[in-house]
Amino acid sequence: TSPGAAPAAPQSDEVFWEAIRESNVPGLFDEFLRRFSNSARVSEARSRLAEAQKSAAQVASAARPAAGESRIAMQTPGESPDMPQAGGMFTAQDARRIAAIAAEHQIPIQQYRVNRPDAKIPADVRKFVGAWASKIAFGGGRGRQVMLIVTDVDASRRATGYYGYGPPTATTFNQNPAGSFAFAGQIEGDTLRFETGTANWTVKFTVGDSLHMTQKLKNGNRTPTAMLEPVWRLVERERSAGR
Repeated sequence: TSPGAAPAAPQSDEVFWEAIRESNVPGLFDEFLRRFSNSARVSEARSRLAEAQKSAAQVASAARPAAGESRIAMQTPGESPDMPQAGGMFTAQDARRIAAIAAEHQIPIQQYRVNRPDAKIPADVRKFVGAWASKIAFGGGRGRQVMLIVTDVDASRRATGYYGYGPPTATTFNQNPAGSFAFAGQIEGDTLRFETGTANWTVKFTVGDSLHMTQKLKNGNRTPTAMLEPVWRLVERERSAGR
């Protein structure tokens, strides 16, 4: 399942609504109401928000361990984690923002947990921990919208995370549906490289902490590119926290 690139970012309230209407994540309806306060869907969005909040409260109550019982809660994308991730650097609000962008671009993202690397991991490696999303789809807006979430790095300069891609367009080189996959890659300087069955991926930092992504197909047919803008970065959060 190799993605290439998704439609330009949807701007209308109806497109966003269709992407989130079946969701049970309260933050997505909050985001809709924030962006489209004059939409004809406001009343329906408020109703769905109330339902999602009630459902989330019931789930949280059911998941609460009884006295003497220990239970580890699983986090799903966009849901408020029971505890902040990455040593408190990644919050429920961060998760909701990522989920809202993924929903807008119709990008399915898997369960993920962001880790905070050991303090000994150098800055040029830990700067890769974060989430990025395309504003302009692959191929200058002709292909898929994409999202990259790097959840962990280690002393061997290995990075792991998830890559998600939206639905195909008429010009996408394959017509596979939207999807996502886990990856493991190697960091070399300002570049992260990883491989799938059909393509080699190169992700390089550019000015302004954006990422330039290149997908080189192994059959040599095409080499589409995209720019990914930062949504959340560990080093920025650490810098603002003074640690």
